Amino acid sequence: MALELSPGEHLPSELRSLVADVPWATSTKRITATVDPADPTFVELVEEGSCLGGAAWTGHHYPAASKLVTSAQREGTLAIYDLCTGDVEPELVPGLRPAGIGAVVVDREADEVRVTYHGLGGGGVGACISRGLAKGVLRIVVHEPPGGSRKSSATVVLPLREKVVLGVDDTDTEDEGSTWSLCHTLGTALQEGGLGDYLYHALAQLYPSAPHRTRNCVATAITLAVPTDGRDALLRRARHLLEKWTLSEHTGLAWLHGRDVPPALSFFGRAARGAVVSIDDTFSTAATLPSVGLEPVTGRRGCIGAMAALAYHRRWRDAVTVPVIDR
Repeated sequence: MALELSPGEHLPSELRSLVADVPWATSTKRITATVDPADPTFVELVEEGSCLGGAAWTGHHYPAASKLVTSAQREGTLAIYDLCTGDVEPELVPGLRPAGIGAVVVDREADEVRVTYHGLGGGGVGACISRGLAKGVLRIVVHEPPGGSRKSSATVVLPLREKVVLGVDDTDTEDEGSTWSLCHTLGTALQEGGLGDYLYHALAQLYPSAPHRTRNCVATAITLAVPTDGRDALLRRARHLLEKWTLSEHTGLAWLHGRDVPPALSFFGRAARGAVVSIDDTFSTAATLPSVGLEPVTGRRGCIGAMAALAYHRRWRDAVTVPVIDR
C-alpha cells in the first residue's frame, strides 16, 4: 500500500489518519525528553516502544551511528538514551549503522526539545512514522519521507520536561502492604492526575540484616518527567497520597531533581546496601545535596531507604542484588 507522506510539519492526529490503513505503520507508544535544570546541554530521551525487537535494534544502532548519543540502556521495550545537544550527520551504513540521531536542540523559550532521527529503509519508517505517532509528541517535521530502502529523516518535537525521582520506603507492616507495589500505584496516580509522565520504577535491595525491616528490606524509586514548574505540585500530591495509603508509622519520602546522581548520594546508597546507616547520617547527607530533598511522611526511619533508592533509580540490575549478607 502506497503512502504519500509529504515533507513538512505534521500533527500526530494528521499522521494517524494518514496511516490508518497502512499495516506496516507501527506506533512507538511514548517518547519523553527531560533536561537537567543545571545543564541544558544534556537530554535524557525515553522511548517506550511497541515491540522488544525494535527497542533492541535502535538501542544497538543509535550509539554506533551518532556522536550525540553518549549512552543507551534497554529494558524490555523501554530504551533510554543520554544525549548531548548538537547537530551532526549520522554515519549511516546499511546493516551496520542503519539509523541514528542527527540533531538535539533544547529550546527553553518555546519549552520544547527537538530530536532529529535518520534511518535507512525500515529505520526511516521508525524515524518518520513510528515516532511521529507516539504519545508525548507535539508535532513532527518530515525532512525526507520514507520509501523503500532510501534514507529518511524527521524531527520530533517534544515538550521540555525535567526529571524528578521519588524514593519511598517503609509503607508496609508485618501483616500487610507492599512498598514496591504501592509506589507503582503512586506513579500511575500521579500520571493520571496530569502531574508528570511516569517513566520507570526501580527496587533497591538494602542491608538485609538491618534490625528495623518488615521482611525483605527493599526500598523503591519511581521516576517522572514533569513540567519545568511542576516539581512542587508533584511532591505535594505524592505526600498526600502516601499519607493516605501507607500502613506504617515510619514512611519516608525522598526526591532527586535533575539528571545526575551526586557522588555523595551514590556513596550513601552503597553504604545503605552494605550496613546499617543512622537516621542522623541520612539527614546530614541530604542537607549537603542541593538536588536532593528528604521528608518524613509518617516517620523518619523510612527516610534512610527512601534516599538510598534514589541512587539506584536507573541501575535496575545492580539494585536488586545483595552485596553483603551477615551470616
